[in-house]
Parts: sequence; structure tokens; C-alpha cells
Amino acid sequence: MIDIDVNRSVTSFMAISKMHTNTSLPTFALVERRMSLSRIVSHRNLGNAEALLTGGVCTLEANQDAAELVLDFGKQCVGSWSMDVRCGNTLRIVVTYGEDLQETLQEEEFTGGWYKRPRDTFSIEAGTTTLQSRGRRAFRYVRVQVEAGGAEVALLSTAAQLRHYPVNESGYFSCSDSLLNRIWEISAYTTKLCMQQYYEDGPKRDGLLWISDYRVQFLCNILLFGDLELARKSLRLIAASQRANGAIPATQGSVGAHQHPSNIDYMPGIPEGVNDWVIVNYCLDYIGCVRDFHTYSGDVDLVKELWPGIRTLLGFLLAQEPDAARSGKDFITDTYYGMDGWWGSHGMLALQYLIGFDDALHLAGIVGDEATQDTCRQFLATHRSHLLKTYRVDRDPLFFDEPHSKVSTSRQVNAFATLAGLATAEEHAQRMGILASGHYRTHTPAAGFMHFWTLLADFKSGLHEQALQSIREIWGLMLSHGATTTWDLVDPKAGAHAHSAGFAYSRCHGWSAGPAFFFPTEILGVRVDAPGWTHLTIRPNLAGLEWAEGEIPTPRGAIRVTWTKEPKLSGSVHLPAGMTADVWLGESSVRVGAGRHQF
Repeated sequence: MIDIDVNRSVTSFMAISKMHTNTSLPTFALVERRMSLSRIVSHRNLGNAEALLTGGVCTLEANQDAAELVLDFGKQCVGSWSMDVRCGNTLRIVVTYGEDLQETLQEEEFTGGWYKRPRDTFSIEAGTTTLQSRGRRAFRYVRVQVEAGGAEVALLSTAAQLRHYPVNESGYFSCSDSLLNRIWEISAYTTKLCMQQYYEDGPKRDGLLWISDYRVQFLCNILLFGDLELARKSLRLIAASQRANGAIPATQGSVGAHQHPSNIDYMPGIPEGVNDWVIVNYCLDYIGCVRDFHTYSGDVDLVKELWPGIRTLLGFLLAQEPDAARSGKDFITDTYYGMDGWWGSHGMLALQYLIGFDDALHLAGIVGDEATQDTCRQFLATHRSHLLKTYRVDRDPLFFDEPHSKVSTSRQVNAFATLAGLATAEEHAQRMGILASGHYRTHTPAAGFMHFWTLLADFKSGLHEQALQSIREIWGLMLSHGATTTWDLVDPKAGAHAHSAGFAYSRCHGWSAGPAFFFPTEILGVRVDAPGWTHLTIRPNLAGLEWAEGEIPTPRGAIRVTWTKEPKLSGSVHLPAGMTADVWLGESSVRVGAGRHQF
């Protein structure tokens, strides 16, 4: 039990009137680009199929047997699909879309939870017609079927139309490991496709703004594209959904941050099914979202605008008991292959309280709210002591998932102990070694956002080579199955089953794009020290790589960095005007300003 006058603090916070959120949020003009057909995967009862690749005409000859054509556009597309067709009689054409080929070719209709496989049915008259996907689609493959008994159909042309938020695509990373380069590319592409009118978790499923998804997506974007405006809009949408008791729903469908049903028509139950879902650790993450935004933007005005809502949220959080028995619907920390639903670690939730209130303490200092600073300091002191007595049993070096229990431990809870400042780098390395020994029953991450935080703890503890190897295994598994974007769930222990878990899963999910953040910050070593990119620490770690280089777009201009290992670590740093950096290539640092510097 937390020893703090919760009732007094809650009353104090709840007395703050809810912030007035600016509802005049911008609508962005999305980038549109035509994607050409890449290849014909397969066809049946089709004449001259390859002509479609070069602008020629081919024919689907249904007659007594069904005819079909499976198209591959080479990469994930978010937008629309179209095809010009000509026929002599009335007929019916069915078009099925898939993010992977397995989904596209599934014969039986598939529905899982609030998702059903996207499919369009067209009844067309004699003459020339343009088939157009009904609503936005997220796909790589398209299957066109003419039902048995239909007339011959001439396929004149086909194309996909890609749409996404307008980003500055000058961000760049490359290194001596081609696998890591491919991982960076699919992470960057995923982040871009999930940036629409706000940050969507996944453009096929769910097309919603979720708090904890947004947090990882923003951190990836800021190193890739340097954009702040979409994040500013997303944070205001999150704030606008806040309830009177201070709680913030995990997703913001109630304030318009959803793509259903008019734009994506194949997800029944959205947004109504999740508008009221309050996930406690997502509420804590929101505080970190605001801190992240201030770190990279230096925008104090937005922090002040959102602060009254954060104070009210703190009241709600103080009224909760981190150790109380909760279902997987009240807080979610991960899942794993073969599990129906979400798995939750109470220890991890309790540790996230420590991180969230530290974030609140930092923000309170920015806005000059001394009363909230005092409350946060009091909470942090008592809660830190409580954590050490409750989840680190008998001074065991490990943290455990449940109070006063050694039954279950996890990479997740021990990573968050490190991120919360309850483990040194040496202790973190020791704990990871114990977990790897198999002595304890140990949960490991599967959800993309949890891979992000466990890897961050490894990097923070100096385990760069181990972290890069984990990235090779996790994201390499996706690539081995032909991925061009990052999946929402990846459990390496599932092996081949990781690709057949069901079509309700998303194969383009922004919370799994973490390498787009880690490669610039941990390999190139570029980290922000002062708000708004005014001062950096640059501490490269090639972690076994021969060389690495990259460019990071910022509001102040581009940062360009190159490093090579032999004969000793050396390289160059280019900083734009208005920026300084401490560059570390060993035990000492050199401070540099704008311009190009050789080391």
C-alpha cells in the first residue's frame, strides 16, 4: 500500500477545472502517389497475363469455371486500388485485399473480433467500367475473381494509390550490415504509412489513435522525419477525450480520431467498442508523451495548455492502487504466442507509475507548479520504497511480476526496473543473464511496443551488441516472411507459427518500428540533451559494425554523422546553426557548434 494522503491529493487535482481543448485542429493535405503493379503472383483462366505489367490488355475467361488473378504491388499500400475492365455482359467480380499473400488467398471469409477481411463485390454492366476500392484499403496483394459462368472480361489497366501525411524524407541511415539496413527501411516505411490525419496504430487494423502506440511512433518519426505538427494535433486529440474523473481512454475514437466506418468499412464495432476503454498504463504513458514532445520541440506553450488535464489525470492515477488485482483489460503490458488476450505484469505497472510520476515532476517544473512537484516527490519516495519491498523479494537481484511472489518474472518487468532507475547497468546485465539461464519461468516480449522498451533498457545499460542481435532476430523474422512493413506482434519463440497467427493481426503497425529510433540514437549516438535540439550528446557505439552513417532532419536543420571503426573509431559530425554538441569517442568529450567537424 502506498503511504501517501491520496484523498487529499485527488481532491486537490480534481478541483482543477478541465482544460479547454482547441477543437479547431488542422486537416492535412495528404501526399498521393501512384504505385504500379510489381508482378503477377498467379492466375487461372487468364489469357496474356503478363501484358498487364506493361500496359497491355489481358482477359479473364470465366465461362463454366471461375477465373482469377492475384496481383502484387511489391510493397504495402495505404490508400486505394483501381482497375479498368471491359466486358460484354452483366457479371459479378469479387476483389479481396491482403497485407500478405496468406491473407489474400484464404478461401473462407475471416472475422476476428472487430476486424473482418477487406473485400469488395462489384456487379458491373456491359461496357467499360473502373473498379474502385470502396473505402480506404491497406494491402500489398489484390485477388480479382470472376465467378463461374461469368462472361469474358478484358483487364485494361490497374494501379494503387498511396496516401500518407506529408513528411520530410531526408532522414537516412546506413551501416555495414545489410540486414540492419533493410530493418531500418521497413521501420521507416511503416512509420510513414501510419502517419495520416493523426498517428494511426495500423492502417488496416485499427486505424485508431492509441496513446501508447503514438508514443513509440512519435519517437520514431522525430529521428526519421522531424515532424512536430502531426504530434501536436494527436496530443490535443488525446487531451480532448479526457473524462471528468481525469481518466483518458486508451484510444480517441470519441473525438474523431478513427477511420471507421466511412473510410474503412470492414471493422464492425469501431469506434464504439473501444471509446470507453481506460488502460491505466496508457494513462501513465500520456504524461511521457507530453514530456517527449517538449524534449524534441522545446514547446512550453503546449505543455502549459495540456497541464491542467495532466493534473486532473494525476488525481485519477493516485486514486488507483497499482497492486490491486486487475484484469488484462484494465492494463496491458504484453501478449505472447498462443495466448488469448493480453498478459499483465503488476510489477511492470507499478514501475511505470514510478516513471510516469517522474515525468509529471519534470513537467511540473517546466510550468512552475510547485504544489504538484511536492506531491510527485512524496509519491516517488514512498512508491520507490514500496516497489523494492514488494516486487524484489528477499533482495533477489530480479524483479517479479506479482507482489511477494517468485512464480513469474519477465524481461519486461526487469527492463522497466532499469528504465525507472532501480537498476544500474551492471545489475541489468546480471538480471538478463539470470533470465537467459532458464532458472525462472520467464515471459518475453511479443508486442512491438514492449520490444521497444526492453531494447531501450538493454541499450541504456550498454548491451549494444546483444540489443542489435535481438533486433536482427525479431525484425529479421518479419523480413524472412517477405515483410515490407513491421508487424504488431512478433514472438520469436513461436517460430514458423509467428506468420500464421490469424489475419486479424496487423502487418503494418507503427509501434513496432523501434529500430528507426534506436539506430540514430544508439549506433550513431545522437541524443537530445536540451529541449528543441539546442544541445546534443553524441556518443557512437558501432557494436561490432565496420561503419555507420546517417542524417537526421530537425527543425533547426539536418544533422549528418559518419563513423568508422578502423583503425580506430573516427568520423565526422555536421550540425546546423543554433545547435551545440558534446561528442564522446572515449572517456573525454569535445564540445562543437555549427558546421562540419572531423574526429
